[in-house]
Amino acid sequence: MRSHNSFFLILATLALAACASGNSNNGTTRSNPNEIDSAELVGVYSTMSVYDAIGRLRPAWFRSRAGEDEPTARVDNQNYNMGYLRSLPAEDVSTLKFVNRRDATFRFGGRWGGGVIEVTTLRR
Repeated sequence: MRSHNSFFLILATLALAACASGNSNNGTTRSNPNEIDSAELVGVYSTMSVYDAIGRLRPAWFRSRAGEDEPTARVDNQNYNMGYLRSLPAEDVSTLKFVNRRDATFRFGGRWGGGVIEVTTLRR
């Protein structure tokens, strides 16, 4: 009977340890796959360009499907090509949102071949 109690004690300890160490995202708060906020753009990401930070945090935003163009960058409601994001420091960003091409057409009008990466800066 004593060995069963020891077994259950060890099992309970392992279960609690597994629950306590379950957060494997290194302190970042990643809740929405289509959004990056300033809480994620800390540490090493704050020293990168916005383009590089997106490439590390959400690389799927850059993948295009057959027949789609690359996404358009929309920084503080102004349209830019993706190259502009290489010159924009991540530390200047409040939020980044990926809007797929269907939703971008509905929200912004016109045709958006590969969606929109919407950037809101802190300078706004």
